[in-house]
Amino acid sequence: MSESANAMLEKAIEVAVVSHAGQTDKYGEAYILHPLRVMLAVRERGVCVEQQAAAALHDVIEDCDVPDDFLAARFPAEVCDLVDALTKVDGEDYETSLRRVAKTPGALLIKEADVRDNFTRLHLVDDPATRDRLREKYERALILLEELSRE
Repeated sequence: MSESANAMLEKAIEVAVVSHAGQTDKYGEAYILHPLRVMLAVRERGVCVEQQAAAALHDVIEDCDVPDDFLAARFPAEVCDLVDALTKVDGEDYETSLRRVAKTPGALLIKEADVRDNFTRLHLVDDPATRDRLREKYERALILLEELSRE
């Protein structure tokens, strides 16, 4: 990876860490661990640094008090386009969201890593009904993501 690519990825990680500072997930762990796990899963697939950066940043706009233009001032358009594709749209149902993600080249892989990370942490959900509901949601999502990747 080039020096400039490393610098961009380091900046993405820094922005994610600062943006998610103080946030915890539903299991009481530092939230930043989720985007970092997603980024590492994407990295293991050998994809471009822009996808890795977007993976680290994928929840910044959605879950943090960050203005829409914040990332555009700091990252290349490809990274911003990926983050935009991965950011929930108000009123959009989950399946529609997944189909929209699939329309942006490179975003599907990040979304799959995101869903897989959430899926692998279901054992931490205390309430059996919630765990079952989420398991079904993530299983359906992974099936749909696989179908969309073949289109």
